[in-house]
This record gives sequence, C-alpha cells and structure tokens, in this order.
Amino acid sequence: MSLKEGGNATAEWGTTRATQKDMQVALQFMSRASCIPIDELRSGLLGSTELTMLGLRKDSGDVDIAIDLGKYDMADIHTKVLAAVNNEGSLASGLRTGSYAVPVGGGKKIQVDLMYFDSVKWAKFMYHSDEGRNSKYKGVVRNQLLMACVRHMVHPGDMLVMNEDGEIVARASRSIDPNKGMRRIFKMVSINKRTGQPNKTLGTVTPAEIKARYPDAQFVDREDLVNDPVALVHALFGPGVEPENIMTVEDLMDVISRKVDDAKLRETIGLDAATTLDRDHIPYPPSLRTL
Repeated sequence: MSLKEGGNATAEWGTTRATQKDMQVALQFMSRASCIPIDELRSGLLGSTELTMLGLRKDSGDVDIAIDLGKYDMADIHTKVLAAVNNEGSLASGLRTGSYAVPVGGGKKIQVDLMYFDSVKWAKFMYHSDEGRNSKYKGVVRNQLLMACVRHMVHPGDMLVMNEDGEIVARASRSIDPNKGMRRIFKMVSINKRTGQPNKTLGTVTPAEIKARYPDAQFVDREDLVNDPVALVHALFGPGVEPENIMTVEDLMDVISRKVDDAKLRETIGLDAATTLDRDHIPYPPSLRTL
C-alpha cells in the first residue's frame, strides 16, 4: 500500500512534479473550483505531499488530498473541478479518487488527487510519512509492518482453519484496508471441480459459506469495521500505546519489541513485512527481520 507517485493518471496532459510553490497555487485553484475551504484542503494533505508543503522535500510526484466523503459528494466535486481544468481529469469511482491536471502558472501543470475517505482522521494516520524528518524510511514500511501485526495477532471473534500441513484453508480474521479501516474478512480455498481437491489460493466468501463447509468453526460473522486510529492501536497494543507512538517504522518496531511478548510472533510479523517490502524493492531497517 502506497500513494501514487509521478502524476501518471494525468501524464497525457503534461503534468510534472510539484514543488512547494506549485502546491500553494494548486490549493488556491482547487479551493475555488471545488468550493472546499483552502484550510480544509491543506489539512488533508497526505504522505510526502505534506512534507513537500512543509519544505522538507524538494518536490512530490503529485498532490494527494483527503476529502471527507460524509461531507462532500464525490460526483458533484468531480463535475465542478473537471470544468475548471477543461476536462483534463478523471474519476476512478471504485478507488474513490479524482485526478486532475491543475495549472500552476508558466504553462506548468501538476497532478492533484482528491481521495475520498469515510474518515479523514484514518486517512491521515494510514498515509502519514515522516521520511527525512523523524524517520529514515518511507511511510509504507511502517504500514506494511502494521498490517503484518493485524494479520498475525489474535483478535476476539476471529478464526483460522488449517489443514494437516498447517496451511490456512479458511479464515475469518482481521485485515487492514488502508482506505477504510481494520475489518474482519472472510476467505476460504475453493475446491477444484475436476479433481475434487482444495486449491491453494484463498478466495473471498461469505460467512455462511465457511460455516457450511466447517460447521464446527466458531467466529463472529460481522466485519466489525474499526476506522478510529486510537481504537486500532489499543486493540493491538493496549491502552498504554497511542497512534502518535507508532507514526514511524522505528517507533512501531520499538512498541512491538516491548508489547508483544511472544518471540516467535514478533519474528513472524517482521518476516511477513520484510517479504512484502523485498518484493517491492522498498528499503527497510535490517533489524526488521529479527524483531
């Protein structure tokens, strides 16, 4: 999970990387076009965009802004902004993101992404980046480690069904959707129609489908969405830890080392995160593999 970089969604209209000055102009433009107060847009800046706005980075690939979906209508905002940028933009409704080529003067354009969330507080927590300020690493490193914690730590109402080889064949367990929150997901291996044997891949199913195959399995059949950062952190590490204590990968590793007593679990969490980061060629602390 990471924010887009490079303005690829609007490249056909000649957008380039955004400096602090470009962002200041773009925020004024977007405020006029969308009728969203400029202070609200500025407070919704996400990831490296915020660091560039603070003068801590030279530039960013685009400008990512969190918008409160409960307060603003995505289609209405898109219509207004699209008219202002002469139709140089698009709306990915499924991803809840509008991307626009915004003019910032001198013939230059930059990409501005309006990203719609049910909770802007959640968005600011999940898309936070302190690289170059309080951390040596990208925010995605912290988030992959946080996701690994959720996958492997036991939560009330969750369940895993394993076969004789120790492989998971069904699960009703928590996962993090970076755009929505932590929720219980329901997955199960399908049965190969030709051989009658279970496949290796877990697919999304309903709670009823799991219960039909495994009638003795005990689990809560609700997703129980949590999109409050405080509630998420307390569920993982207890009330002694707050969101501000895990805003960098370094801080999160320290909390895990102090709050997770099971050495095997710590190792599993670290290796899980490291495997994903290796696949995406993202640098991380070497000590992540030996949590």
